[in-house]
Amino acid sequence: MLRHVLAQEGVAATALEAKGIRSFKRLVQVSEMEAAQILDVSTTELEHLVARIALRSCPKPTLAFDMFMNSVNSPSSLRTTLAELDKGMYGGLPCGAITELAGVSGIGKSQFCMQLAVLCAIEYPDTTILYFNSGQNVSAKRICEMARARLSPMAYTTEAALCAKVAAIAQHIRLVPVSTLDELQTHLDGLAADLTGSCKMLLVDSLASLAQESGLEMSLAKRQMLLMNVASNLKYLAAAYEAFVVVTNHATTKHHDGAPAYSHPALGVAWAHSITIRIILERTTSFSRTLTILKSSMSPHISFPFEIQRQGLVMHPATRNEDGDEDEDAFDEDMLSWADLPVVDDHGTLLASQSQRSLGDEDEDEDEDEDRDMKPCETAPASNAASTQAPNASVMDTMFDIVPDSDEDGDAWASVPGW
Repeated sequence: MLRHVLAQEGVAATALEAKGIRSFKRLVQVSEMEAAQILDVSTTELEHLVARIALRSCPKPTLAFDMFMNSVNSPSSLRTTLAELDKGMYGGLPCGAITELAGVSGIGKSQFCMQLAVLCAIEYPDTTILYFNSGQNVSAKRICEMARARLSPMAYTTEAALCAKVAAIAQHIRLVPVSTLDELQTHLDGLAADLTGSCKMLLVDSLASLAQESGLEMSLAKRQMLLMNVASNLKYLAAAYEAFVVVTNHATTKHHDGAPAYSHPALGVAWAHSITIRIILERTTSFSRTLTILKSSMSPHISFPFEIQRQGLVMHPATRNEDGDEDEDAFDEDMLSWADLPVVDDHGTLLASQSQRSLGDEDEDEDEDEDRDMKPCETAPASNAASTQAPNASVMDTMFDIVPDSDEDGDAWASVPGW
C-alpha cells in the first residue's frame, strides 16, 4: 500500500523498495537521515511527506452502527443465485475482498467466473467487468448463452430486443489476455494509477497458470514476491473501486494414511493468507460436484452439491425446494466427463483444513514433496521412485508444484450449441 500512497504524492517507491521498505511501518522505523538520503530529499521535506502519508494511511474510526446502516442502504454483495452460498455469505460475494475459487481442472471454475461476470453486468449495467484470461478458458458464446438464460423472455416483447440486451451485457465484459504474472502486474499497475474508470469486477483465470508460466523465467523467490505484489494490487483495487475480485486457483487431491481424501489448493501458505474467501469446488463420493466455503471471516463452513446448466452453476435438485420436475435446460451428465475428475471423501477437505491448523511448516514441506511426485489430477499416493530424481529435476518440480499443466474448464462445453 505504501507504493500506491507514494504514487499519489508523486514520489517513486523504487528506491525505498530496493532497501526493503515496502510499508509505512517500515518507513517510520528507519532514521530520518537514512530515509531522506534514500529519497534524496531534505529532512524537512521528509517530515512533511511522512505527515501526508500518515493522513492517507491511517484508518479513520467509525461506528459499527454506521457500518451496518451503510451495508443496508448500499448493499455491497453480489448474489451468486446459489441460495446456500448467498445465505452463508450474508447476501453473496462481498466487494472489497479477494475471493478464490480452487479446484481441479474441469470442475467448473471458469464456468463460475463467467456466471459471476454475467450477474455483475446485469446487476451493475453502467460498469465494466475486467476478465484476465490466461488460456482458452473463456467462451464468448458461453457468456451470451448464460446471459440469455438469466433474462426473462417475458420482459422483452421481441426476440430482437432480447438479443440486444444480451449483446449489451457482453459488451460490458472486457477480456484481457495475459500469459505471465509480469503482464498481469503491468495491467494492475495501470488500473491503480488511473482510478477514473468504472470497473466493478476483476476476474483472474487462472492465477496458477500464470505462476507456472512465470516459473520458466524467474526464481522461486522472485516469483513468490511478484505473487505477493499481485495480491497487494488486487486488495488495493478492490478497496479503491469497491469492486468484486475473483481469482481461480488449482487444487490437487491428497491422500494420507487412514485419513479421508481432500482437496489441497496450490500457491502456498503466503497466498492463502492474502485472500479473504476461499471456495473449493470438488467432486465427492456422494455427489458429482460439491462447493465448499473453506475460508471466510464471516461465514461458517458450508458444503452443498451443485450442477452446471445453461445458466451456469445451480444447486443440485436434492438441495432445492422445487416441485421435483427436472429442468428442461439440464445437460446430460455424459457431456461433463465425470470419470475424469478425481474424487474426494465427503467433508474431507474441511476435516483436513481443520487438522492442519495445528501443524507447523513440516507438514507443508511434506505436502510439497507429495506434489512433486504426483501428476496433476492424479489421486493415487506418490511413489518412492521420485527420490532418485536428479537435483536439477527436483528444483524444477518444486517450481511447478503449485500449478497443473492446464486449467481448461471450458473443454466440457465444446459441444454446446450456440445461443
